[in-house]
Amino acid sequence: MPKAKILVVDDEVKLVEIIRLNLEKAGYEVFEAYNGEEALMVMKEARPDLIIADIMMPKMNGYQLCRRVRQNPEFYSIGFIFLTAKAHTEDEVKGLWVGADDYVTKPFDIDRLLARVEARLKRTQETKERAQKGELSGKITSGQFIDILQVLELGKRNGVLTVKSGTETGYIYIREGKVAGVHLEVKDEKAIYEILEWKEGEFHFEPREISAEKRLSLSVQQLLLEWAKHYDECKK
Repeated sequence: MPKAKILVVDDEVKLVEIIRLNLEKAGYEVFEAYNGEEALMVMKEARPDLIIADIMMPKMNGYQLCRRVRQNPEFYSIGFIFLTAKAHTEDEVKGLWVGADDYVTKPFDIDRLLARVEARLKRTQETKERAQKGELSGKITSGQFIDILQVLELGKRNGVLTVKSGTETGYIYIREGKVAGVHLEVKDEKAIYEILEWKEGEFHFEPREISAEKRLSLSVQQLLLEWAKHYDECKK
């Protein structure tokens, strides 16, 4: 099995070296970049499976880099972990809505980072394998729900994604890979934001045609953006 390829992006040269040495020791193939612009150039050649990036960098910061990655169909499914000293909740939420999969704060324990890397790569591989086999059902774990939506979007699928957590059941209607409607008990379409915050549960996707009365048409990127706006409104 080929080594997973990881791109480390940070303007702290010594930190990049430390991370690279530990990742290589763990069996990964590692590439380096020192700002977002350089990372985009490296990505074209390296084709990484995962990006670990700082947020505060010159030329192009981590948020901008992550947004560029998620907006490019060629790189859309690459895993993305933010590694940063910004530890406020709003920073983490912003990182998630631009498309990041995980968030590790500095200073960090290298074993903890390696565990996050391994978990992220494993989840990505499992999601891809389920999609290839047509198996779109299973357990939801923290951070995995966006993976499922991304698989449906990339495949331009039509159908109903049923999600369950505890006593609650939600129905997300997917048309051409985009969220066309949401139903969670008696709640309105903002129920999608509650579902996005579920840490565990089950999901099952049933292919079917979705009626025109489902009027939403949200990509995963748009959904994360709206989620961030909703989060900001709730704080006021």
